[in-house]
Amino acid sequence: MPRHFSTQEQKMIRNKLIEKGKELIAIFGLKKTTISDLTKAVGISKGSFYNFFASKEELLFTIFKLEGNKLRKKISQEILNSSRDAAKSIKELIKLILKEMDDNPIINRIYNSDDLNYVYQKLSQEQWKENRELSVDALIPVIEIWQKEARIIEKDPELIISVIRAVVFISLHKKEIGEEIYPETIDLLIDIVTKGLTMRR
Repeated sequence: MPRHFSTQEQKMIRNKLIEKGKELIAIFGLKKTTISDLTKAVGISKGSFYNFFASKEELLFTIFKLEGNKLRKKISQEILNSSRDAAKSIKELIKLILKEMDDNPIINRIYNSDDLNYVYQKLSQEQWKENRELSVDALIPVIEIWQKEARIIEKDPELIISVIRAVVFISLHKKEIGEEIYPETIDLLIDIVTKGLTMRR
């Protein structure tokens, strides 16, 4: 029978599960990381895991959201709140996200494996919708300001965000594009998209 934990212990153990989850899943992937692996790393019984997460898929989704929150904060501080022009901001926004996908071990693992699709099938559409809306809501006010200042095209802000996301997700197809030519390809694509979004007609 899972033991009872104090409020302080619950918070500490939950944080440890998240940190160990990031480490283990980044190395082994979600399917090969077992709940026993996670609980052993944290020092609790297997049954106690369910006091904190309904499944390892929910744990990964929590990690995914937390890493997304960190990235949104970084984007807000370094790019969106600056006074630089819209074209440069969009270009640096895309490059920052791409760098995070390459450099952050857990994000890299999530996007370059079938883990995300696996979790997508296991969790509710409402959970995914809520997470997507967080990203959209963070960018829409800035895009609307740029539009008022005539610095970006007059299109639905959500459509503009979708275009930016599309460029980012092309990075998942480096092998198909050709790894040798990919760096030049993505740089040119970012330039074309940036100019297209900021060109007033």
